[in-house]
Amino acid sequence: MIKRIDIALLTGALLVSAAVFAEDSEADKQAETTGTAPQAQNTKESTPPTPPQMDCPSTVTVSSTLPLSVANTFPQGYQAFNVQDQPCFDMFSWQVFAALNWPADSNGNPESGANVNIGTDPGNFRVWEYFDDTANVFGSSSTAKKGSATAEKFPGGVKIMGKLSKVDGSPGSPLSEFIEASGQPMVDNNLNYLVYEVRLNPTEVSYIMQNGLNTKKGQQTAPAVFFPTSVLPTQTAPGAPGSMEIKAAWKILSGNDQVSQFYTRQATINVDKAHSVSGKAFSIKNVTVGLVGMHILYKPSSFGWIWSTFEQVNNAPDINDLSANTNYAGKNLYNHDCSSSTCFQNILNKQKTYKWSATAPYAATAAFNDGKGNAFGTQTVRMVPIPDYTQAINALWQYNLSGTVWANYQLIGSQWLGGTENTPAPNSTFGVPHALSNMTMETYDQASASCISCHNMATTTAGKPADFSFLLQHAK
Repeated sequence: MIKRIDIALLTGALLVSAAVFAEDSEADKQAETTGTAPQAQNTKESTPPTPPQMDCPSTVTVSSTLPLSVANTFPQGYQAFNVQDQPCFDMFSWQVFAALNWPADSNGNPESGANVNIGTDPGNFRVWEYFDDTANVFGSSSTAKKGSATAEKFPGGVKIMGKLSKVDGSPGSPLSEFIEASGQPMVDNNLNYLVYEVRLNPTEVSYIMQNGLNTKKGQQTAPAVFFPTSVLPTQTAPGAPGSMEIKAAWKILSGNDQVSQFYTRQATINVDKAHSVSGKAFSIKNVTVGLVGMHILYKPSSFGWIWSTFEQVNNAPDINDLSANTNYAGKNLYNHDCSSSTCFQNILNKQKTYKWSATAPYAATAAFNDGKGNAFGTQTVRMVPIPDYTQAINALWQYNLSGTVWANYQLIGSQWLGGTENTPAPNSTFGVPHALSNMTMETYDQASASCISCHNMATTTAGKPADFSFLLQHAK
C-alpha cells in the first residue's frame, strides 16, 4: 500500500531567474549606510548542476512563501533510510531557509513586488529576525501577551544580543547566549566567542500563550504539549505555517574576515558581570556580526518536527581533508597556523565560568596558548562529512542564489521523525538520518550528536514531555 503525502509547496511562489539576482547600486548604497555588507557577487555557471536521483520535483523555486509540507511518497510503515527520499527533505529545508531569509518590511512581513527577491534590500532585517525571542515570550512580564512591537525590536537598526540563556538568563546559567549544550563556548579564529539567539514564530508563540505555557505556574496545569503543525490550504481557506524555532550563531567579524561573504548585522552585545573579566557588566557596541550557523526546527503538516541546519561555507575543513600541504586560510573557526600536533581539533579547556574581555579579542582568557607566545581558538573541524546527496542539493540552490550572499551558505543536513512497521511517523522518536549536528552549535560532540534524540528528552518545568522543545524551560 502506498500512502501519498499531500503537498502545498510554495503556492503562488516566484521562480527567480538569474537576472533578478544582480544587485543594483541602490542596494549597495543602502548596505553602506546601514553597516550591512552588500551581497556577495558570485558568478553563476552557465550550466546548472545535475540534481541527484530523487522521489520529488527537483526544480528550485526561490520564494518568500514557506512550504507547508514535504513533497514525497512513502510506503506505509517505512522503516529504513532511502537515499532517494532524503533529497526531498533537503529541498524542503532550502525552501524554508529562503523564505525565512527573505527581506522583511518594518512589520516583519516579506517584501513583495516585481523586483523583490531574496537578494534585494541587504540592509533590511530578514523575516525570521522579527520573530519573538525567548525574553519576549516567557515570564510574568511577557510582551507576547499583548503583542510585541516589531518597530522596537531593533532600536537604531541594531541587533541587541545577550541575556538569551537557554535556561533562565541568570548569571552563571549553565547555558547562556554564548555557551553550547556541552557547556563550552566556541572560540573562533580571531579569538572571539560566537554568540547565539533563539526565536519562535507566531504560530508557536500563540500556542504557548493560549495554553499558559509561558510560566511555571501555567505549565503545572497545562494540557499535554503538542505544538501545532502546518495547515494545508483548502478551497475556502489559505494554509498556515506550523510551529517553528530558530537558533542562529553569529561571529564577530574582524581581522581578515571577508565581510561580503556573510549575511551581517550591526549588533550590541551585552555581557553580564558574571561573565566579565573585570567583574563589571559592559556592552560591546556596534560591532559587525556575520551569520555562521542556523538551526531551523519546523513542524509541517506531516513527519512531526523537521530539523534543518545550515552553515556558512567557510566555517571549517572536514577532518578527512586535513593535510599538512593544504592551506586553510580564511576559515571562520579554524586557524591553519596551528599544526595538528600542537592544536587538537574540537577541544577547549573547560573552565568554571568563561569570561569576556572588555576589548578584542574578547575570548582571550579561553584561548589555547602553545607555549611560544601564540594563542588559538577551538580549532574546529567537521567530524561527519556532508552527504553527497545533500551536497548535490546545495549545488542546485547555490547556483540559483548566485549573485547574493545566500549562495555562501550550505545545508548540512535535514533530520526528520522516522518510523517502524508498528510505529509509523510522526509518532516515532528516532531521527532519519540518525545523526545531525552543526559545527557552530554542537562543536564538541559532532560524531554522536542527533537533534531529535537530544530534543526527545525535553520536558516542561513541571517535568512533563515538551514535544521536543527545550524552550519551555525558560518559563519563570
